[in-house]
Amino acid sequence: MDFKTIGKDKLPQGLVFPVSAAVLQEKLGHVPHEAEVSVNYFYSKPITERLRQKTKFGKSNRGSGNRHPEIIDASLRRRAVSLNTPSSWQQDESSMNEYTRDQWELNVRPVALSDLPIVRKQLEEEGYRKLAAWLVETSKFAGSIGVHNLFIEFDGKQLTYRQFDRL
Repeated sequence: MDFKTIGKDKLPQGLVFPVSAAVLQEKLGHVPHEAEVSVNYFYSKPITERLRQKTKFGKSNRGSGNRHPEIIDASLRRRAVSLNTPSSWQQDESSMNEYTRDQWELNVRPVALSDLPIVRKQLEEEGYRKLAAWLVETSKFAGSIGVHNLFIEFDGKQLTYRQFDRL
């Protein structure tokens, strides 16, 4: 399995990414997997509660406040072609091509520097193993239309795992 870093955002002081591409290659490189996995390290400024209440999106998603910050979002996507899909997007070399090939991605988000030791320890103890198992299990969907995600979240004390599949 090969990992290709496609982007890495600059972080504000006090935040760090919990895993590097080299560590991903070391821990998950043995997984039998044909496709390349794109890795994106990104940071988005947190939405304040005041802004969330002002927006339509925030008002409609009040119940989603139970979720913890994701540190890794693994995904496999392949979309169905529609009449509105531009033919240029279906070309193999197009960055927009989610139609004729599988899109494997890992999105890595930062954690507080103070949380880094416990996050890394728990990734070592079970996180990488669960991520590797998800990659192997999800490989059976390769070539079929759908979206499959594994969210690894940190609740301040431990990692939690949430899976989402839409066929």
